[in-house]
Amino acid sequence: MLSTSFYVAAALHLCDDSIRGLNQHMAAFRYYSGLSRELKIPPEREVYTRLIDPIRALAEGGENTWASVVYVDKLKYNGSYLKPEGGSLPNP
Repeated sequence: MLSTSFYVAAALHLCDDSIRGLNQHMAAFRYYSGLSRELKIPPEREVYTRLIDPIRALAEGGENTWASVVYVDKLKYNGSYLKPEGGSLPNP
């Protein structure tokens, strides 16, 4: 299992005209790579490049595709939802 010192949340922002191409890419990637759960691939692995390069091409080609990433330092974060007290998660 890949472990880092950060929690990472990534979001891909698309317009309607970009969704079909990305959906086809992700479906093929998940099928051929056997990916069925959370993505935990280090950037130095070749499979990471096969995932990211088509998405990068969409973004760099002006295809109404943008990305956001949020990193949270695991040592500094003490949010209750990561370590619930009393064994239950808070209500949203």
